[in-house]
Amino acid sequence: MMLGVSTSVLTVKSDLEALLAYEPDLVEFYTYPVEALPQIRKFCADHGIRPALHTPTPHPQLMPRYCPTGPDPQEAAEAIAALEATARCAADLGAQHVVAHFPTPYPPYPAEGFEDLASAFLAEAARLSRAFQVPVLIENMTYNPHCAKAKQYARFLKEWPTLGLCLDIGHAHQLGGPEAVRSFADVLGPHIRSVHLYDNDRSGSGHRPYPAPGSGTHPQVPCDVVAHVLRTCRPAAVVLEHDAGHGHPDRRLLDWLRETAEYLSPGREQ
Repeated sequence: MMLGVSTSVLTVKSDLEALLAYEPDLVEFYTYPVEALPQIRKFCADHGIRPALHTPTPHPQLMPRYCPTGPDPQEAAEAIAALEATARCAADLGAQHVVAHFPTPYPPYPAEGFEDLASAFLAEAARLSRAFQVPVLIENMTYNPHCAKAKQYARFLKEWPTLGLCLDIGHAHQLGGPEAVRSFADVLGPHIRSVHLYDNDRSGSGHRPYPAPGSGTHPQVPCDVVAHVLRTCRPAAVVLEHDAGHGHPDRRLLDWLRETAEYLSPGREQ
């Protein structure tokens, strides 16, 4: 299991060197313009870091939100085009994976047309994964009645088994508390190939640093639930995805995650 960090933690998005405080195996880059790609390539090569990309990267201008299931067909088409650009870029960079939000998290949520738009997006995601030889992971989102719970994601992934899931622990927690997080692990198991880790409460979408075990601060999703996710799903990566402005990472959290990764490493006797 690789320990990763999202560029969400950066106060200045171009200050990639600040990510080195996390000693990451992987960095997930999000919404960078095409002009930043040479810097990203050099940074990863210089420091032996594996890149991953969060759609849309490169970020197209005039794309205020990502709506893979519409309901506006134009927004749905733009989401597919952005995913293709991201997958193409990921192949060029040798990225570990591509993450894409699914479904549209914004109201309204009309039932009419949802299944067709969802199938069209996921079919294209699977095609792009094959074409560019890069895993495409859909990320669970906050409330959408047509796809939000673990069993609903499992239904879609059963139809598109080459796709994986990026489990956003904060999104799952907002929907149903720690038990919803545990449910994703129990229902989807190895379909979960990456995890976004941060702390939040159920009243909003804040992304705070996840407290380290033994720090005296209790996370909203307990450490034993996060450990259950990692043991059950054995994702390839866990990515710290808190907001910027929180200072240096807590070494105790990094140590705990690395100890967990070592425990879950292939070939180790359990």
